[in-house]
Amino acid sequence: MIDARQLGACEGAAASLLAEVNRDCLGSVFDKSPERQQRAMQLLDLLANREQVLNLLRVLGGLSWPTSYGQSPYEEVATVLRCAAQGLALPGGSTPVMRALHNLAIERFAPASARARWNLDEAGRAHRYRRLLRAMQHAALLTPGEADSALRVLLRTNPIGRGHCPASCEAVHHYGGNIATVRAARRWRRRFASTTRLPLAA
Repeated sequence: MIDARQLGACEGAAASLLAEVNRDCLGSVFDKSPERQQRAMQLLDLLANREQVLNLLRVLGGLSWPTSYGQSPYEEVATVLRCAAQGLALPGGSTPVMRALHNLAIERFAPASARARWNLDEAGRAHRYRRLLRAMQHAALLTPGEADSALRVLLRTNPIGRGHCPASCEAVHHYGGNIATVRAARRWRRRFASTTRLPLAA
């Protein structure tokens, strides 16, 4: 059990480990050193399961940092763990070390449905989102690959950044972007509701 008082005072083994991993996350260059990887694994082993991650995030949310103008010494680690526990991608601007830690954390702490969605390949997306992808092709005049590329980008982008993430390809860019393509697909499905359950024949 992680002690809130020790976290607030930056004391104890757990607080020291969190602070060290957080410093790793601040690095602009991906550090492949065994020491960094060992610290990351120690942190994941310390938390063990999703409930402990959520408990840690609740504890961190109740702490204040007046001497650092509100900046927590664990902010980057908390961001990684919060996104992983919710099954979401990291926000834009995250460092390579944060992304590496996030890939490990999402496999351990994300809900099963989010973990399955995160690991979908092209064939998996084609099976799980076949109606959406078909509607995207019709609505925006895309090839199957172009429709899949837009969906892939959106699935791997944090929700707060989806509205302004780069278009997945030139055709999607000309249509107005990834979000515009999905919205058009939804309009197409509403307009042609009677055809959305027909076999996906050309």
